Amino acid sequence: MRKLITLALFLLSAFAVPCAAADAYTYLFITDEKVDILDAAGDAGMILTQAGRGDMFIAEAEPIANPDDGSKWYRITMSFRTDNELLPNEERFGAAAAYIHSDFANAAEIRIQQGGTLFTRIKEILANNAAGDAEIETIRVSDARGFLEALGSNRIIEMAPGKYNLSGWDPFKQNRTRNEEPNLPEGVSWEDVFDGGELALRGIHNLTIRGPGEGGEAMMLVDPRYAFVLRFENCGGIAIENLNAGHSEGGVCQGGVFSFADSSRIAIANTGMFGCGTMGLWLSDVFDMKVAASRIYECTFYIMTVIGGKNIAFEQCAFTDNQEFRLVNVSLTRNMSFTNCAFIGNRGEMFDVGDTTISVSNSTFSANNANVTISSSRNVEFIDCTFN
Repeated sequence: MRKLITLALFLLSAFAVPCAAADAYTYLFITDEKVDILDAAGDAGMILTQAGRGDMFIAEAEPIANPDDGSKWYRITMSFRTDNELLPNEERFGAAAAYIHSDFANAAEIRIQQGGTLFTRIKEILANNAAGDAEIETIRVSDARGFLEALGSNRIIEMAPGKYNLSGWDPFKQNRTRNEEPNLPEGVSWEDVFDGGELALRGIHNLTIRGPGEGGEAMMLVDPRYAFVLRFENCGGIAIENLNAGHSEGGVCQGGVFSFADSSRIAIANTGMFGCGTMGLWLSDVFDMKVAASRIYECTFYIMTVIGGKNIAFEQCAFTDNQEFRLVNVSLTRNMSFTNCAFIGNRGEMFDVGDTTISVSNSTFSANNANVTISSSRNVEFIDCTFN
């Protein structure tokens, strides 16, 4: 894997070609030996070269079907080879197209952001792969300073019961006693958000933050009204379990609880997200996320905002006493669902869904002060739901 990463980063620096903004691609990781790369989508195509286990390709987002037998093929646009050789027939480098059978690769969709480049996104994927090879370290903490210093990739942070006010170490907080600063790991930083600091985690992979569960409560707090409790960018394999998180005091605010952007493989379980934060979750281009047995409550404006992304599921969650605008805001997101959830005592328009469709099944709506009829919400498919 180190050889693969070194090669790929070399190629990234050598061929820094911008791609079309906001395009979707598929990332392919070859799982078999001697996979034929053909010049046409089908067995009748000529063999251009062969791929081997560990080779990586970037392909068009959706596979195409061979008209003869219906088999699926990906059209390759870029390759990263373990043998230090670029695929010779790539359209991006002035040659004809190349195709690979879908059965021989692990496939995952990636999305290229506005103003970004394909190479930037591949760097993030390579970092994720590298993190996946590392050993996982378990670190036990009992205070906010210990938690801050424990953050990083390939970690399980086990939190003892208690309150963890991260703002006690906020360098932007006025009148803070200047004790020795925590040693923040690479990828973790404080950022100024008008009334204090917000903790940002970038490029972090395989991190589990776990409270004590039945052994007591771990509560994570921040003071600034404009800060999210934790903000994740370009992260993968993040799990948050058995916590309660929010702001220390009420008031006018513009920050929420958890923010995820350009991230994938996110799991939140048995966790409370509360106000005065503007919302429990802000998700932008997040893929493969599951929130289970969790609660978003008493947020001052929204339950969540979701922009882009794919495969986002909420199961056995409760959304209670949130107010007061459009509570669940969703746009440009594919395959988003709520199953066995409860929406109770909320105020405002429950769903604002544009340019997509979401599914809500076996869920209960009770005592909500909605300014539109919930069951007729546009682009929401309700299945076996109860409205009281």
